[in-house]
Amino acid sequence: MDAVLVVHAPTRMAPSLVTAQALIDNRKKFRRNLLTSWMGLKEALNARHICNLAGIPTYISPEKSR
Repeated sequence: MDAVLVVHAPTRMAPSLVTAQALIDNRKKFRRNLLTSWMGLKEALNARHICNLAGIPTYISPEKSR
């Protein structure tokens, strides 16, 4: 395995922005490349943006990550 793809669909218990920040804060713990895919519209845009700023590749859908 070369990478871990995190696919996130937001819920009230796991909003995209909070989840993205948790990934950014803990990415050093991953021993593989980290990729993300954020489902949704406005909230997903914010999550993608902060991941991009942190240098974590993000994709609109899991299919686009190939």
